[in-house]
Amino acid sequence: MRLPEGKAFTHLIPAHGIVLLAVRQHDPASPAYLGSDLHISQGMEIAGWQASGDGLVVDLALPRSAAGTVDLYLPRPASRVRLDGIALPWTVTGAGRERVFHIPVSFHRSARLEILYQTR
Repeated sequence: MRLPEGKAFTHLIPAHGIVLLAVRQHDPASPAYLGSDLHISQGMEIAGWQASGDGLVVDLALPRSAAGTVDLYLPRPASRVRLDGIALPWTVTGAGRERVFHIPVSFHRSARLEILYQTR
């Protein structure tokens, strides 16, 4: 969820409930890691991040096998997503600055996620 500038998180939390928030600055011209369900830290699984005008390469690493979904903001639509060279499906929710790419991943200890942007 993206909070508009100057707004606070106002969702009701039940008694004894918890909320885990990952707060990150957002630049609409750059890809952003929004989180995953791979690790509670919301980022410890990222071992490398290489953004370019053509796409994004994300190295994932955990000391175990992992399966879940990585959520990214991408400044342009993706034309191809691969994990260790194998094509992956993805879904998109939202539009424009609110666009979130949901990418299912499964790996043992480490993997390379490569995303190629659509040509303009």
